[in-house]
Amino acid sequence: MLRFRLEPHDEVISTNDLALARARTGAPEGLVVLARSQRGGRGRLGRRWHSPPGNLYASLLLRPERPLAACTRLALVAGLALQRTLEALAPALAPKLRLKWPNDLLLNGAKLAGVLVEAAGSTGRDGIIIGMGVNLTSHPHLEDRPTTHLAAHGVELEPTALVEALEPEFARLYRRWLDEGFPALAHLYRAALTGLGQPVVVQRPQGRLSGMLEDVDVEGAALVRCGPRRVRVLAGELELLWWEGGHHAAGT
Repeated sequence: MLRFRLEPHDEVISTNDLALARARTGAPEGLVVLARSQRGGRGRLGRRWHSPPGNLYASLLLRPERPLAACTRLALVAGLALQRTLEALAPALAPKLRLKWPNDLLLNGAKLAGVLVEAAGSTGRDGIIIGMGVNLTSHPHLEDRPTTHLAAHGVELEPTALVEALEPEFARLYRRWLDEGFPALAHLYRAALTGLGQPVVVQRPQGRLSGMLEDVDVEGAALVRCGPRRVRVLAGELELLWWEGGHHAAGT
């Protein structure tokens, strides 16, 4: 069973960058680079991740014997593990904690957490970094998307305590993914997902796609209904064009 080994820091440029460096020098699976703050934290597509003290900034090193294409699904596994862990820690908030495809966690429709997966080499064995940022005590105020933090909802949680609570949940899901693949977890992921049956826009390398989020298949791909066509989307930025909990749940 996977066990976490914490490497705490007061401040780093990026926990993902440091974890990638550790992977390339042979660090074993299970290393968690944890920082009180980051000077150059980043999210998907190179977006800046605001990183003041008090929130969770952590990057986990994994070395699965899998091709990189399969390892991309670990972003969904990590998002699901975060959602399930926070449900257990804050049961009163459980109905409001929902995943936005592929790997954001929303609380009452506003972004609470995000996951960034990066590879250290050409295979999973070379190192897969799961970067996780969770707004615990503060959140950035952004013009294009709603955001929130746990303390604003009456939940006080220390970053280290969250990592410790996350370990067994992530380890269980990771083991199942290794043994059976993402199809074994797809029903859990789908049950936690928001936006099904709602209008969406997806930014893909092939271009912008508008339609209805119909489902997520057993491989974690979004199925978007565009008139008579149903398009299978393996990767992209999804924007929810509806209101949840009084917030417009914009893509991140």
